[in-house]
Amino acid sequence: MEGEKFDAVNLHLFLAEGRFFSSRNQVRWQLSRPGNTHTYFSKIEVAVKIQRGSDPAAAIELGTRLMSEALPVLMRDHFPGTE
Repeated sequence: MEGEKFDAVNLHLFLAEGRFFSSRNQVRWQLSRPGNTHTYFSKIEVAVKIQRGSDPAAAIELGTRLMSEALPVLMRDHFPGTE
């Protein structure tokens, strides 16, 4: 509705060299390892809009469900294989 204020719940993770990480620093360490032939990383993020001041639990659950549905598709169709 007009005039209502909203916030967002953001869930994110990183994928680097076929492994999942929760922080940019972990990604930096992974990418700096010697011997990587093809180095890549990606930030995967879900944002769910919520009304300001409301309990974020339902938004977290929705974001987690969306992430769990999207990740297998991304891993299968978008990111390089681990061979």
